[in-house]
Amino acid sequence: MNKMNNETFLSVEETAAKMMLSPATIRRLIRTRKLSAIRAGERKWKIALSAASEYMKRGESRANTADSARNTEADDAVSERTLPLEEVNKHTFTERNSEVTEEYIEAMEAGAKFPPIDVFYDGTEYWLADGLFRVKATYGAGGSDIAAYVHLGTLEDARWFRLAANRFNGLYRSYGERERAIHEALMHPRSAGMSDGQIAEYLGVTPASVETAREFLTKAKQSKRRSRREST
Repeated sequence: MNKMNNETFLSVEETAAKMMLSPATIRRLIRTRKLSAIRAGERKWKIALSAASEYMKRGESRANTADSARNTEADDAVSERTLPLEEVNKHTFTERNSEVTEEYIEAMEAGAKFPPIDVFYDGTEYWLADGLFRVKATYGAGGSDIAAYVHLGTLEDARWFRLAANRFNGLYRSYGERERAIHEALMHPRSAGMSDGQIAEYLGVTPASVETAREFLTKAKQSKRRSRREST
């Protein structure tokens, strides 16, 4: 640690230790401008302590909100157990950034401990609701099982949980991903009767974006009905 312009700076390794993340993850945060940093030499960076602290606060806030959502899940019986990876059904997810998986593998091989994934069990399948990168990285690191929070529920319950869980995971959502989440939420049975503001709060987006998406879907439905009437 050293002083520069009267501000304390940390190295990548010091920041990783302080934030309980892998150095690879810190480097990704620098590349994607999630952390402020200056180049201090070949492939070396110095991260402002204030920037690291602010990022930690945001991370803690996301984690606390995720825990709150998990704890208030309506009358769910939630248990923590270890599941064989082969029993985790990933069909609720589409493929996403492979770079994050590689960083998680590196962290796991270095001994990092990751939080349990979330799955919904319907009596037959364990539907993955949160933790795709952790599952893929565990495979990549040679693991055969994984810690999981097991909720009692259906595939649709897992999909609804996933829409909110994506607010808190390791990869920030792109604009397109946020838009898809809003459309999925509006078409999901669990959103029936919810206001734009309630859906926005659940997804971590603005009420205006939900309102815009709702108007788009309403117009699309109306257009489809007109087309059907005209064709008969």
